[in-house]
Order: sequence, then structure tokens, then C-alpha cells
Amino acid sequence: MKQFLFKLVRAFLNRVWYKYIVYNIKGAGNKIILVSENGAEKALKKHQRISHLNIHVIGNGNTIRISDKANFMGKCEIRLNVCNNANIDIQESPRICDLRIRSKNADNIGVVWGAGSVVWSIDFILNENNAKIIIGRNCALSSLSSIWATDAHPIFDLETKKLLNRIKRPLVIGNNCWIGSGSRLMKNTDLPDNTMVGSGSVVTKRFTEPNTIIAGNPAKVVKTGIGFNFRIPMHEYKEPQQ
Repeated sequence: MKQFLFKLVRAFLNRVWYKYIVYNIKGAGNKIILVSENGAEKALKKHQRISHLNIHVIGNGNTIRISDKANFMGKCEIRLNVCNNANIDIQESPRICDLRIRSKNADNIGVVWGAGSVVWSIDFILNENNAKIIIGRNCALSSLSSIWATDAHPIFDLETKKLLNRIKRPLVIGNNCWIGSGSRLMKNTDLPDNTMVGSGSVVTKRFTEPNTIIAGNPAKVVKTGIGFNFRIPMHEYKEPQQ
């Protein structure tokens, strides 16, 4: 009975904990800004609350901009641990569920969450200086996916000790892309507009042709000339009459 009550209390506290924003802001020059529909900006006050979002910042000069039309759900988190000069911009969205943005010991990182994009559960990892993730407009990121803008650890040449796995460019997902469940996108990835990533794929490079399906490990183009609309259920789609 005691064990059951303990689980019940823990579940209740966990629900309450994530219902409101949790602040842990340490350092100088850190800003959390709410952006209204007309583009006006105002600093988020300590007594204000955003449902389902935990913000933890240790560092200096970090800026987090959040649209007041961003609808957070589940357990969302922005965690910058010993980071400086980060810029995170989350634009309006009807559904941001279980989004976790995490960086540790990294400066000048950046995240852009495009307007209208939705997510069902994803991790962003940016544990390297200058790591950046850019999500375009009206994208769908399915559950249990992850985006790694860094390898997190160095790979180097044995003879010269030269670093081999530097970041070359931001990790970019174009407009109207669909990332299948359980996919992983690695650093230096670039997806053009209207790209669909098959479930469980590992994307490791830059793609240039739009309107394609890519899949596999490592992912490659498996079909071209496709279109999709993740907002329409299968039973509502009407094929043209012959």
C-alpha cells in the first residue's frame, strides 16, 4: 500500500512540475523573451508561466525567444549547462510535445524552430561550439527521433592529431519535411524542402533534391517526385478521377 501511495504522489508531483515553467537561470545577460503575433517582444517575468516547459540556463549572454503561439505539451525542456551566447528561437506551433533542447559546455549554439512545425517527441543535442539546428516551416517530426548537431567527442588523426569531425555547417531541415519515427539526423545534415525521412533512418549527409523519400542507415534516396501532406488523415485523401 505504501509503495502504491508513493507512486501516486510521485506521478502527481511530476505532473505539477511540468505543468508550469521551471526557472533555473544563473549568469549575466541571459534573456527569456515572449514574442507576440505582431512581432512585439517582452521579457518573461518571474511570475509568468508557460505550461509544460522547463528552462535551465547556466552561462552568460544566452537568449531564448518563444512565440506566445507556441503550444507546448508533455515534458518540454531547454537545458543550457555552462553555455554562452546561445540563441534559441521557437516560433508559433500548434503542437510541440516532448521537445528537449540540450547543450553542455558549448558557446554560440543556435536553434530555430520554424513556424507551424510540430513534434511528438524529439531530442536536440548541441554539445559543441557553433552547433546549430534549423527547422523549416510546417515540418512534422515524429516520435522518438533525435537530432545531433555534434558528435560530442573528438575523432582525430593518430599521426597528426588533427581533428577530423569538425562541424562544417548548420544542420538544416527545409520547409514541409516529414521526419519518420525513430530517425536520427547527424551533424552536417541538410534536407531540402519536401523531404520525407523513413522511420528508423540515420541521416549523415547533405541532400539537394526536393520532393524525395530518403531511408536507411545511412539514409539514401529511395524515391523521387513525391508529395505529402501530414495534416490529412489517410481516409480523407481523395485520388483524382481517371
